[in-house]
Amino acid sequence: MAEDNIIIQKVTTLKFKNLGYMIDVANNGLEVLSMLENQFYDIILMDMQMPKMDGIAATEIIRQSHQIQPYIIAVTANFLEEDRQMCLDVGMNDFMTKPIVIAQLIEAFKNVHLIKSRSYELPIKPN
Repeated sequence: MAEDNIIIQKVTTLKFKNLGYMIDVANNGLEVLSMLENQFYDIILMDMQMPKMDGIAATEIIRQSHQIQPYIIAVTANFLEEDRQMCLDVGMNDFMTKPIVIAQLIEAFKNVHLIKSRSYELPIKPN
């Protein structure tokens, strides 16, 4: 999760850990990029507005420089359609507004895992 608000970090981390998810936290886009150098993440919850590097710039770099791509969900207080479109235009896969609705995120996670599991299925060769 890329989020600069400490309260949101703590609340979200606690909720996800209680549900059995592993979660790492970055305070800004630069930290996200650094973390991606050492580990692959299936999903990144990306705040749009963070200090040092925002979520838009971080997503652009991730999309240009990583061979294996994570599923990136914008999680932001910005709710205008142009904000949503900006996130999608730079390569984010989904867009959600704060406050975070855990049930909505879990549904998105299920969809991501369904997509990933289908991408690993091999076609059956006819006899």
